[in-house]
Amino acid sequence: MRYLVLLLAIALTIHACKDRDGDGARDVSAADQLVKDLSDRAAKYPDSIEYRVALVDALDSLGRYREALTNMNILLQKDSANNSLWARNALLLERSGDTTAAIRSYARSISIYPEISTQLYLANLFAERKNDTALLLVNNVATNNTDRQTLAECDFIAGVYHARKGNASLAEQLFDRCIGNDRKLMEAYIEKGLLHFDRKKYDDALKIFQAAASVEPTYADAFYYQARCYELTGKTQEAINLYQQALSLDPALQQATEALGRLGAQKS
Repeated sequence: MRYLVLLLAIALTIHACKDRDGDGARDVSAADQLVKDLSDRAAKYPDSIEYRVALVDALDSLGRYREALTNMNILLQKDSANNSLWARNALLLERSGDTTAAIRSYARSISIYPEISTQLYLANLFAERKNDTALLLVNNVATNNTDRQTLAECDFIAGVYHARKGNASLAEQLFDRCIGNDRKLMEAYIEKGLLHFDRKKYDDALKIFQAAASVEPTYADAFYYQARCYELTGKTQEAINLYQQALSLDPALQQATEALGRLGAQKS
């Protein structure tokens, strides 16, 4: 319970650091102070896993992946047989951009204990690389599970694999089956729409992106890709409106900002 309370305090502090108006330097200082406090506690209580994990989570939330990985290595040296730590390490490596090392760390975690989520994380990386191991992993998970959400994730990853391999028809079938099991898995709509978008079938793609927006009206990517369809079919004002809507939902969506600049428009 104390660990959960500590993590909640970290999350609230980081959120405040990111969202507070006013002096940006003061915000950075508050975040740095949080990390310093946790570092001091981890050093004072070297046998305490909870403080070190909390420090890793704080660094991760701030995008300081190298420091987070350094602290993960300390944890792994103390408990190298902990599959959850290896999976956490893999996720940090993936976020830092080192997918090759992430794959090794996920594989190490699975060799200790094959958590479903870890197998799917690893399968997704292999799918993006067009590696057949992706299908072996998702088939293994799907064979041993009947949960609809898990099956949806398996179909999504298999769909990504086939999409990257150029098997558009099979990929679309898998995305449809995925959506049938989990209609709120938004990435499946986007991937399905992109199958048509990449073949310049913009009207077909648009309908799929619109369907995604109707299911989840706060999903910025659904509006961004609608805008892309409108832009490429010469409907500039419609595109501008939707790029602006995407940015209102996700101000960090850099592609939408660039698109508005390309079209000579301003953020709303």
